[in-house]
Amino acid sequence: SFTDHTTGKGGSYIEVETIKLKRRDFASLVSPNFASSDNGCKMSLYYAIWGTNTVGNITLHLKTTNGDILLWNVAGNGNSKKQWTKAEILIGARVNFRLELRGESGGPVLGFLAVDDISYVGCDHGPPQQAVITVNPMPKTVLLGDDVTFACKATGVPTPNIIWQKDGVDIAIGGHYSLSHDFVLTVTNVEKDTAGNYRCLAKNPQSIAKSKIAKLTVNSKCQYSLQGHFDFIFKRRINYNSRFTDRF
Repeated sequence: SFTDHTTGKGGSYIEVETIKLKRRDFASLVSPNFASSDNGCKMSLYYAIWGTNTVGNITLHLKTTNGDILLWNVAGNGNSKKQWTKAEILIGARVNFRLELRGESGGPVLGFLAVDDISYVGCDHGPPQQAVITVNPMPKTVLLGDDVTFACKATGVPTPNIIWQKDGVDIAIGGHYSLSHDFVLTVTNVEKDTAGNYRCLAKNPQSIAKSKIAKLTVNSKCQYSLQGHFDFIFKRRINYNSRFTDRF
């Protein structure tokens, strides 16, 4: 068992249990958009890593339109106790940015990666901006039982939350549907009733932006094999008739 850093007893904190994950699997937290900062922005948090020396690590990434920069990294050393440690990271960027905190597993070993009491000092969100879809999901055609993914990206201040819909109804994550840390929707083991019109919504306090419709078409595998078979027979008959006609 572990205790919440805030209360020193039962409470809430964010934890990754590495025994349930493969090597390099990770969970992440992404901040809102921040305005450019000349080392005037500081992130503060408490972290705890417990387990073997391969249990994993916690990293902080600076994400901008120019790419991803690793700012901070702490790894388990096999001697860690079940205790909280404070970390403060200075952040400097000449463009607007977001921060991504990742807990990455070192393998399916007994242990955990935890964070609590995350705060920001001197970090400016900048002027509010409406949500804008920058990457729309694309139409897909798959076979019955296949997996398929849809991507969606958006900008705005504060950072928009992405919600997926099918045929105009919000999708409940679970079953056929899963969502990655960057809001990529995966539909697994598709069935006929998972076919339809998909789109994403980007929401922040300023606005709601809707993506273009991406139609998911699901075909049965037998349709493809029979069509190929009939095409083969049809082509052979055409070729045969052509040769027969040429003799006269």
